[in-house]
Amino acid sequence: MAVRIVRRVDGYADHYEALVVGEDIGGILQTQDPVTAQRLRDLRKGKKTVAVVGMAATSCSLARFDDEDVEIWCLNEAHAFPWMKRATLVSDPQLRFMEAVHSQA
Repeated sequence: MAVRIVRRVDGYADHYEALVVGEDIGGILQTQDPVTAQRLRDLRKGKKTVAVVGMAATSCSLARFDDEDVEIWCLNEAHAFPWMKRATLVSDPQLRFMEAVHSQA
């Protein structure tokens, strides 16, 4: 769930509020428009491309999941969401902790 921090008049954080209530955020994420997608594809021609994808609702869906030439590096729990269509690398501290615990058993 995407949240925002609501601050008091003095600037301190007061509480969190859901940005989208009763909806899956995956249903409202923006996608790259075709002109921007083509321009970026042209700029990266001949280069190795890595998209580092986190949980920011403003940009997480902009990675080129359908372009096999782009590596998708997933951060935190993003791999658990349906909008994360594929990931080349998953960097989740909790998963690494669990892997370390299981490998020592």
